[in-house]
Amino acid sequence: MSHEPGPDTLAARTELADLIAEAAGGLSDRDRTILELAYHHGLDGSDLADALGVSPSKATKMVYRLRETIKHSLGALLVSRRARRTG
Repeated sequence: MSHEPGPDTLAARTELADLIAEAAGGLSDRDRTILELAYHHGLDGSDLADALGVSPSKATKMVYRLRETIKHSLGALLVSRRARRTG
């Protein structure tokens, strides 16, 4: 039995990645840097803090705020897309 994701799963992942990329388009330079370091390079804790030049607690707060910003942006994008589809 294969553990590879099927076409539907791959399509959903691609759609989600596209939505996140679109939502990230409106981020500040600092937030884009946090996104890149935390999610694309997997940095966290003191490694992320060192890369950003801030304390670990500040880095944690920055990541939390970034998640909230992305969450709200994704919500707005989804509402907008649904409105366009329904006319």
